[in-house]
Amino acid sequence: MNEAEKIYKESIVIDMRGMPSITSNTGVNDFRDSGVTMANIQGGSEQSAMLNNWYIDQFENLHLVKTYSDVIDAKKDNHMCLLMSMEHPEALNHVCSDHRPVLLKHLVKLEQFFNMGLRRVQLSYNRRTMFANGCTERVDGGLSYYGIELIEKMNELGMLVDCGHVGIQSSMDAVEASKDPILYSHTGCRAVYDHPRSKTDEALKVLAEKGGVAGIYNVPSFISPDPLKANIDDFLDHIEHAIEIMGVDHVGIGSDQGIRDRSRFPKENAFFLDRATKYQKARQTQYIDFENEVNLKPYRYMPEMAHTDYILQTTRGLLKRGYSKQEVKKIIGENFLRVMKKVLR
Repeated sequence: MNEAEKIYKESIVIDMRGMPSITSNTGVNDFRDSGVTMANIQGGSEQSAMLNNWYIDQFENLHLVKTYSDVIDAKKDNHMCLLMSMEHPEALNHVCSDHRPVLLKHLVKLEQFFNMGLRRVQLSYNRRTMFANGCTERVDGGLSYYGIELIEKMNELGMLVDCGHVGIQSSMDAVEASKDPILYSHTGCRAVYDHPRSKTDEALKVLAEKGGVAGIYNVPSFISPDPLKANIDDFLDHIEHAIEIMGVDHVGIGSDQGIRDRSRFPKENAFFLDRATKYQKARQTQYIDFENEVNLKPYRYMPEMAHTDYILQTTRGLLKRGYSKQEVKKIIGENFLRVMKKVLR
């Protein structure tokens, strides 16, 4: 066993936007083969939250994360765990009412989701919500009063505030409004490649100053001006820049990719390219300013890292670039774990 494999095996590995399939033994086995301790599952509606709870209950070695200790226990028992997240606050946004705001129905709804296991909520998804502006909205506006109230309620319950898709001003407002550290669960660095889904140096610095963590994604069209040729070095460049701006204690992994072994699907890249053509056309209104994704139609996943060993590859790459064992362990899991220990009470 080489150094990278040893570090990886002993570490708590967290992908804050890794997406395993838990609807079959094959998907769960791929999750296990990846060596990732904690990944992400969606709870954007009551139906999806209930369904994902049901799937998790079908597997003895798979658990829902409600507290920090759930992640520790999963690693100790050689199990896997999932953080239930709301990528788009649609279910909360729809119950807001300017006509009768005193009822605060969205806060009641949030508590209901919390009781179903939801622990991370993103304030917007590209476009504007009642709470915040998304990263592709027409103007870079800040948080609304609803957004402030939502964050206060999340702090009270013990939930992770997330601004991965959120606009720059709203992201910085959220950092200031929250008494707990927040996350940019899956993002990149605009200074490396200027893409609306990524964050400015200023937004990264503000996050770090309040103890938060930014998870770096490896989506080709988000990290490189030439996504058809994007590779692991482009991904590592974003990680390194984030470390230069924020410090090594504030950077993690938020891949924004599925966790499954694509070696079983030799023609899958062609499938994804065809699917992207139809998929992006249907979603183009959500992808305003994502020109290189909509027009070039690159693979959704970087072929080089579209396998279960993607974070092990990241570990090797970080060591090769001179990062110490302890620094690597922070990046691949410990930094997110520190925030979860403080927030998930």
